[in-house]
Amino acid sequence: MEAKKIKIASSFLLVALICSCSLNSKHFTTLDDLLRGDFLDFQHNNITREYIIHIPDELPENPPMVLMLHHYYGRAEQVMWYLQMNEIAELNKFIVVYPQGLRDDYGVLHWNSGTTASQVDDIGFLEELTNFIQIQYSVDPDRIFVGGISNGGFMAYKLACEKTEIFKAMASVIGTMSKYSWDSCSPSRPISVLQISSLDDDVVPISGIELNEWGWGGAPEMDVIINFWKEFNQANNEHQNNINDYTQSFHYKDGINSSQVWYYKVDELGHDLPKENKHGINVADKFWEFFSQF
Repeated sequence: MEAKKIKIASSFLLVALICSCSLNSKHFTTLDDLLRGDFLDFQHNNITREYIIHIPDELPENPPMVLMLHHYYGRAEQVMWYLQMNEIAELNKFIVVYPQGLRDDYGVLHWNSGTTASQVDDIGFLEELTNFIQIQYSVDPDRIFVGGISNGGFMAYKLACEKTEIFKAMASVIGTMSKYSWDSCSPSRPISVLQISSLDDDVVPISGIELNEWGWGGAPEMDVIINFWKEFNQANNEHQNNINDYTQSFHYKDGINSSQVWYYKVDELGHDLPKENKHGINVADKFWEFFSQF
């Protein structure tokens, strides 16, 4: 990784850096919606962790499973409600798990994707939780996927680097790799990658993030990151398309073990989720469209 050249953007405060600041109450219909979702407890390292799980009706044998990771300051039930992934799971008969992050040294709910502001063992928690649910529901071990929003996307990349024996593919929207993941990434096998980036994101800029004193940032521009995954997977069959005036797609296919890399550049988005009626992307639909390739 030493040879990778890092293009740095301007520095940001910690709160501004990973917080999905515009992922707010506008995505919910009522307060009851926000509070719905029954948490289950899971013990890891003598700490009680929490998660929400959605099991579709008439679940088939050996179903797929998707882990969805929330943003900085986020909660599992928020992701469940503004993505509406459960509806897609019902139609396609896969399990969705929404784990809950703990608080970092600043008291903020987060995923520890490799920052000096956290000592939380999220890699261990997510690995053990995934293995537990895989056994509990006879999940197909070759169809386990992880997706994340913003800081959740950072965490999905960390899992892609360190736990490829568990996850077949990963997806990130308005996230990127941490410096820790970028410097140390050494996947044990090819893993398919989906990235949705905003061209005008001032929180997680597509041009890269400067490393700050809290340990956030330090990865290069997203084009360099995508090129790393494309080359690692040897996915060189490129298909480019303009979805509309705001969104470009780049699909790299025919990689090792049929791996793929999908990359979307979205304009006039900021640090938010794409809107289907404007940007032509529904995040939950796109995640599952990608995962269902494998």
